[in-house]
Amino acid sequence: GEFILKDGKKKKINGILAEDVYEVKNNPYEYETKDLEVKAPVQKGTVIGELIIKKGGKEVSKVNIVSNEEVKELSGFGKFLRFITFGWL
Repeated sequence: GEFILKDGKKKKINGILAEDVYEVKNNPYEYETKDLEVKAPVQKGTVIGELIIKKGGKEVSKVNIVSNEEVKELSGFGKFLRFITFGWL
């Protein structure tokens, strides 16, 4: 999925699960993602979010979501341009 990235050349970054998670059909588990809203620069493999696995509303496990790409930090001038164009994101 996509996750918010602050001060990066990209506003959003793609993430992948750090380890395999298998879903069995008709299982009692619920899945929720949490965006950690990291700040650039980001290296490939940086933790950017979490997949939270719940059963009956209670957390039973958590899996890190890591960046599958590298994103450099936006320059000071680039941050200024983004601010006046789109607002502070």
